[in-house]
Amino acid sequence: MSKISNSSDDLPAVDFDHLKKFESRINSAISEFEEKQCTGYSYQVIKNIQQEVDQYFLMNEKPDSKEFIDLMTQICTKLNENPIVDSINEQFQRKPSQKYSSYTNYISQPTQDLDIDEEIQIESFVHYKNHQVRYQELDNLQDLNLAKSHSNRSNLQQKLQQLNGNNINISTPAAVESVPTKSDFEIHMEKANSHIKDIEELLDSRKILAANRKVLKIEQILSECEELDLSEQQKKTIEEFKEKNFKLIELIKDETDLINYNLEVLQVEEGWITEKEKGKIKISYQYPDSNSLSLRMESELDLPLRNLLCLGNEFEYFKDYVPFVEEGKLVKDIRRASKIGYACMDVPMVSKRECYFYGTGYNLLDEIGSIPLVSKSIHSDPEFCRKIDLQIPKTTKYVRLEYKYYVFNIIPLGPNKCYVKIVLNVDYKIPLVPKSIQNWCARKFSLYFFERIIKKATNFAGTNWEKAMIKNKEFYDWLESQIQEFLKNCDLTDNSNTLQQAKDKIAVYLQKKKQEQQQDV
Repeated sequence: MSKISNSSDDLPAVDFDHLKKFESRINSAISEFEEKQCTGYSYQVIKNIQQEVDQYFLMNEKPDSKEFIDLMTQICTKLNENPIVDSINEQFQRKPSQKYSSYTNYISQPTQDLDIDEEIQIESFVHYKNHQVRYQELDNLQDLNLAKSHSNRSNLQQKLQQLNGNNINISTPAAVESVPTKSDFEIHMEKANSHIKDIEELLDSRKILAANRKVLKIEQILSECEELDLSEQQKKTIEEFKEKNFKLIELIKDETDLINYNLEVLQVEEGWITEKEKGKIKISYQYPDSNSLSLRMESELDLPLRNLLCLGNEFEYFKDYVPFVEEGKLVKDIRRASKIGYACMDVPMVSKRECYFYGTGYNLLDEIGSIPLVSKSIHSDPEFCRKIDLQIPKTTKYVRLEYKYYVFNIIPLGPNKCYVKIVLNVDYKIPLVPKSIQNWCARKFSLYFFERIIKKATNFAGTNWEKAMIKNKEFYDWLESQIQEFLKNCDLTDNSNTLQQAKDKIAVYLQKKKQEQQQDV
């Protein structure tokens, strides 16, 4: 311990109260880790404190007193030996005895050829550089040990040049000062902004559930920020972050709610009555309540997947296969695989019906192994229209029907094979026609509708859909790449097993979501 007595007289005197605050912050980080088990975040906090301790040790007087030595030893012991570091050691299979504090290494690894100030600067500098480059792993100080093994200044200077890419003057503290310490707040906000970038990319890829997990992480980060001792400027930064990203986060939440609602619709198995079975096609119906009818159409299909997706994406050609539709058109393109459409239907014996609807597709291949195409009517949802800046005419000469739900779920089973389930509940607003007659007609036309989908999607040669796929080649190539990437990692030798696994994944996801909601309550 005698080495410490050689501290320089021109360094500031040590502030013991400041050192004790380090110890208090370490204890708080350990308590938070034990409560929330946030290993990555807690380890980042510990490393942040570690850097501050290193810098404080370097830049202040090092008195040869028992109080200073005991306090520094206690702080560094807690930095090296705590549940957070133990967890990281276990994950990265590190040796628990590994130390990574400048102080502890300074005490335990004396150097014969350098004076004290130079040695401390090299240790701290190498330590900081290692943390910059490999901040997710414990610093094993190989670079430090290598630096200490050199016996002359030229070799040390060369080693530091390799680390920093610049000439470093090891005789002054400037090298260490060039690596600033980030506050807990800065680390939090960097993570939050990184998650925002990820969300934007996931939204563009239609991986909404993955984007929603990022939203939850941001909410956790902002909650943790509120527990910090923030300056007024930092509070302002948080408010600006919330305001800037409010619409994006709300969009992800709304899309997630829509996914969850339609997945629950898909999972309903009780109460269905078989209307018709023809080959692999099965048509069922049920009455969710006394005023509505739900229809379900399902089958394994041998046809190109992107043909099916094209049918759902090209609104202009609905009239070529959807019963009673005489006009379909695109109203507004919101983003990739997400847009507003309009359809007008000429239903026999009644006046024409129309509908403004939101049509979108989700890439849930990684989560549940399927691609749901979802539609909902929006002319009775002014809040939704406001969010997408859409003005729908308030007056019309036609009656507007309502979609309670309409989901078209596709589970890939091979490059040209899939399982399709369509579940819908539509109110055509025909109050003068008895419900029994409406329901009978809907049940009979459902088979006709499903067979037309299969017929049209089997071969696009010479059709409007073939032209659309050529015109929007970039979009459909992207669709194909997403499907092929998924199929590459699938076992396609047993389609029945693949199908059951996809169904099980939906059930597991919804069960987990239900448990999370119960915990929130």
